[in-house]
Amino acid sequence: LYDQITVNSDIVLRGKSTLKYSGVAAKQTHNGLDSTSLVFTRSVLAEHLSLFTDGTSDKIYNLAAFTGDNIHIGYLSAISSTQRNQRGGINLFGSNIRIDKAEFNNIARPMAFTNEYIGGDLNVWRTNIHIGTVIIKNYLRGIKFRYVDGISLGAAHITGAWTGVSTSPGYNGILIETITNMNVGDVYISDSIEHGWRFGGDGLDTSNWQISSLYIKNTTGCGLKLAPTPPYKITHGTIGTLTIYDAGKGSLAGNTEGVRLSSVNNLSIGSVDILYRCSKGITLSDVTNLRIGRVYAENMAARVLQFDMGQDSTTGNSANIHIGTLIGSTQNTARNAIGLDTVGARTIDNIRIDDAYVTGYNYAAIGAVGANITNAVVNITVSDTDIARVLEGTTTEITGTFTKSDGTYYGAAIRAYTRATIVVDSPTFSKDNNTANSGLFISSQQSPPGQGNYGGWQGFSRLASSRRGAAITIGQT
Repeated sequence: LYDQITVNSDIVLRGKSTLKYSGVAAKQTHNGLDSTSLVFTRSVLAEHLSLFTDGTSDKIYNLAAFTGDNIHIGYLSAISSTQRNQRGGINLFGSNIRIDKAEFNNIARPMAFTNEYIGGDLNVWRTNIHIGTVIIKNYLRGIKFRYVDGISLGAAHITGAWTGVSTSPGYNGILIETITNMNVGDVYISDSIEHGWRFGGDGLDTSNWQISSLYIKNTTGCGLKLAPTPPYKITHGTIGTLTIYDAGKGSLAGNTEGVRLSSVNNLSIGSVDILYRCSKGITLSDVTNLRIGRVYAENMAARVLQFDMGQDSTTGNSANIHIGTLIGSTQNTARNAIGLDTVGARTIDNIRIDDAYVTGYNYAAIGAVGANITNAVVNITVSDTDIARVLEGTTTEITGTFTKSDGTYYGAAIRAYTRATIVVDSPTFSKDNNTANSGLFISSQQSPPGQGNYGGWQGFSRLASSRRGAAITIGQT
């Protein structure tokens, strides 16, 4: 039984080390070490370290802090008999940290790897964090990483809603703020007070990260939210499989989508399954170079896919979006299932949806009211009776056409389906010479007198240039 312990030397703990805190700290500052019951300032090698508290009667803020480098713990746990009044668990502020297995119960903020503590240098990156398996029960914010270069997390299982608090920023299953070089295995998150997995941050870009599989269930906010403070970006990320169940718990308010992406560049997701009454499936703003192999979004309260160009204070355009298969449904409350609308002068450039099938909308499958789109091809399957309700809201900024691709019916005649293709054709189409940067040019030139040619020819050419002839010509002599 102890009040506060500070260890200012390298330490080795062999066997099972168990400590119970039942004291009162002098202060309760949020990040101060004087409000932490157990402080290690140098290297620690421990086989088994368990911390216990009775929860409601303790006044300490954090149970333990490791401020030094070179921490290796085989098994680490922090357990409270009751919820600890939103207080913290274990903070690790150094580099070269390895924890093979960690377990937490009734700890509001179980584990944080950050550069945030009084007296610490916030400009120094922490490096080489390795965690084997984490099991967290009853949490407010599960794991936090901030300013870390080199993260390895094998698996995480984070469950159990914290009671008696309202939604607030930072109350996430996993919170990322400015990291680089991260490799994560399989993660399960449920019952987060805000977002399930949140990428944020400012000061620098977050880059070079990958997650094998991510399953998120019953969040008050978004399932997965990537949105750093502009102008910073989240770049070069990969997610293998992503499953979201009941993000936003059916709310129609903002920040409750299955997936919300802002200020993101170079992201690849293998497959996305968004199940059961999320407010929207996927929303995008200031997103470039995004590829998703397959999206299945079932029973959305609003749209399945939405370009919301005004969210999260973003100012950039979206470009190079490629979705292989998009299948989704709404609760018949959405005017459109797919929204290509934009805000202000911002644009969507080069969007491709290879194969879309959506149901449940009450006006048109795709909405493009006020859209500013260049270079888009969307292949969509609709019921044969809905072929006239494929696209809504073409304007002077968008040239939208849709046609039955082959007239083939799919299924029985009474419930026939047909293909429609929407093409936004932004390149210039003109006759004769043209100096635009791109386009299809049809040139009809006459042969000069005395050259022995009769008639003329038509050429389908590249840019107007003295060095380049037509790619395809039809000549007559």
